[in-house]
Amino acid sequence: MNASTVAAARREVPPILDDMVQIIGPNVRVADYALPSTKKIVKATVKALKGRQAALMANHGAVCIGRDMDEALVVTEILEKTCKAFIEAEFLGQAKKINKFEAHFMHQYYLLKYSKKVKTNK
Repeated sequence: MNASTVAAARREVPPILDDMVQIIGPNVRVADYALPSTKKIVKATVKALKGRQAALMANHGAVCIGRDMDEALVVTEILEKTCKAFIEAEFLGQAKKINKFEAHFMHQYYLLKYSKKVKTNK
């Protein structure tokens, strides 16, 4: 519900939560609006997903990806949590961003170190 709300507003979600930047990426982009089931929406969504595990589709909702279904579900839960925090923080005045460099660092660390350890522990 929260991701759909942010998608309807066509608002990019900045890096506001640690788990968001680690697992999803440094921000959540919004794909340009396109009609459902068209090549245009696929192209726009793939572009918005570049380097990310989730994207919003303008006036549609969200798409989340992972290396398996469990990871995709975690991404979905974190996206929903992040969008809820974003909506509420904006209501209170403005969501405060994590430094761009730190957000990028946390995401790279997760991809290169932590996510590999999690996979080997299963």
